[in-house]
Amino acid sequence: RPCHKNGISVVLDIVINHLCDAVGITKYSTNYNHENCCSDKYNYYESGTSWTTQSPNEGKLIFGDEWFASLNDNQMFSECGPNSNSDTSGQGPCAVFGDFTARMFDYDTRNRNFQQIFTELHKFWIVAADIDGFRLDAAKHVTADFIEYFSSNIRNFAQGIGKDNFYIVGEVAASSDWEARRLGTMY
Repeated sequence: RPCHKNGISVVLDIVINHLCDAVGITKYSTNYNHENCCSDKYNYYESGTSWTTQSPNEGKLIFGDEWFASLNDNQMFSECGPNSNSDTSGQGPCAVFGDFTARMFDYDTRNRNFQQIFTELHKFWIVAADIDGFRLDAAKHVTADFIEYFSSNIRNFAQGIGKDNFYIVGEVAASSDWEARRLGTMY
């Protein structure tokens, strides 16, 4: 591997909060109440309600034939509809549970099945491309339990194949107060 032979570590930049439909084959078949859906999912998450609980305010995505088969399941997505720019840049429930845009569908990172599939997919890339770390794009826009699950399982896997210093860093664009509350105490 040329990078490693030259002392260069390989860090893969991954999008962890949404899947983009660049050709526009995936659409909502039912209406959604964006603000209420985001608030419902946020409240379910904060109260510890099972991830299988769906909001009565969410829409329903209809996936095109070319959609990534492993994620062709409505429960893998929040289905709260697209955010405004202020939703995405804000710190409210829609920053975590709203779609980035009309074609960037938000993963429901509360979903334990999603967490497992997403993590297994990235274990593959560690081996296939000899990755040394991940940069988690838009880490602000996922649930904390997803970050914990993904990071812990990826580090354990990497260590098990001899990568003792696997690097994971998350990009978070938020106020320092919000970041401190999300990160918690660091030892």
